[in-house]
Amino acid sequence: MAWHTVQETLKLTGKSRSQLYRDMAKGLVSYRTGKNDRREFETSELIRAYGELRTSETPKRHKEGHSKSVVSQAENAQLDVIQQKLDALQQTV
Repeated sequence: MAWHTVQETLKLTGKSRSQLYRDMAKGLVSYRTGKNDRREFETSELIRAYGELRTSETPKRHKEGHSKSVVSQAENAQLDVIQQKLDALQQTV
């Protein structure tokens, strides 16, 4: 699995920096020392220690979209205009 920096870990877990460092000191969450002596956390270790991880809030917001009533009203208005044009064309033929 992927390795995460301290900053990424804070976003994924929703924990504060001080809580994360307390958990590391108590041995509740393990880590490795990566480049430039920075601590890194594996995804599976974060799930083990903290449960389900947070994901970006953006996809949830974009999945909702427009309400069906707004879309239906717009579609109905377009259909009415098209029907009127069709009726007018049929009368000329």
